Amino acid sequence: MQKARPSIVKKPLLGWIFAGNPKLKLLLLLTVVITVIIRVAPLEMQKRIVNQAIKLKAFDLLLIYCG
Repeated sequence: MQKARPSIVKKPLLGWIFAGNPKLKLLLLLTVVITVIIRVAPLEMQKRIVNQAIKLKAFDLLLIYCG
């Protein structure tokens, strides 16, 4: 029979997340939020160009959104 092996990691996953420097956690959260905004903004602008400017034939809106 095999002996029970001791666990290598003694802390649960949430213990790793909540422990540590709060400033680094805030910096990480800000980085994630900024990255999401940067990735979503072009998609939102494309949607607005198609839905508003082209559908309404508003050339001025098309120039503003593309600019």
